[in-house]
Amino acid sequence: IAAISLILSTAVAPTAHAFSVKTPLVASRPTVSLNLSSNSNSDNDPPIPKRSRLQGNQVNPTARDLEVMDEMIMKLASAKPYELPNAVRRAFRVISSPKFFMRIAELTDAAKDAKDKEQLEALASNLVATLEVVVETTEEQLDERAKEVEDVVKAAAEPESGEFLVPLLPSQVQAMRQKIESLEPSSLDEGFLSTVDAWMNKSHQDGMDGMVGILQKVLQMYSGVQILRARERLAGSSTTEKTP
Repeated sequence: IAAISLILSTAVAPTAHAFSVKTPLVASRPTVSLNLSSNSNSDNDPPIPKRSRLQGNQVNPTARDLEVMDEMIMKLASAKPYELPNAVRRAFRVISSPKFFMRIAELTDAAKDAKDKEQLEALASNLVATLEVVVETTEEQLDERAKEVEDVVKAAAEPESGEFLVPLLPSQVQAMRQKIESLEPSSLDEGFLSTVDAWMNKSHQDGMDGMVGILQKVLQMYSGVQILRARERLAGSSTTEKTP
C-alpha cells in the first residue's frame, strides 16, 4: 500500500501543471507529494508552443477553405451582436485563426459597396471584442473546474495527514462519489473532463501510478453520475408525457 500526499494550490490553472515527487527521509511506505502550480515548467516537460499548431494557421487555405470561410464571414456579418458569442464558441478554432481575420481584411478591401465595407469592418472589431470575452470566460470556467476536481480528489484524503492509501478504501471511494454527485450538472462538462485528463496524463508521465488510479476512478464516477442523471431526465420526461 502506497501513501500519496496531495498538496494542491488553491489557484490552479488547468492547462499547465507542475508536479514534484518528494521522498521522505524515513518511511516504511513511500510517500508521494503532488504539487500543482500554474506557471512552472520542469526541465523534463515538453516546451510550451509559442504559436498555434492548428493546421489552418500554418498552411495556405485551399479554394474550398476560402469558400467555407467566406460563407461563415457573411453569416457573422449579418448576425446580431448578441448572437456572436455562441457563434464564436462553436467555431472558435476557425474564427480565432489569423487566416480568418486576413480573409475579412481581403473581403473588406475588395468590397465595392460602402455598406458592405462598413459591415465587414464592424465585424472584425466585434469579433476581437467577442473573442476576448469568450477566452476570459473559458479560463474562468476551467479554473472553477480545476477547483472542483481538486475537491473531489481531496474527498478521499486522510483528514489529518492529507494522504491517500492506495488502493482506496470503499469509504474513501464513496466520499469521492458523494462529492461528484453534489456538483451541479453544469459543472460536469467538457472542462471537468479535460482537467481530469490533463492531471492524469501528467501523473502518468511522472510515474505516479497511484494518482493515475485515483483519477481513473474519478472518470468512472463521472460516467456513472452522468448516466444516472440522463436516465432520471428520461424517466421524468416520460412521466410528463403520460400525465393528461
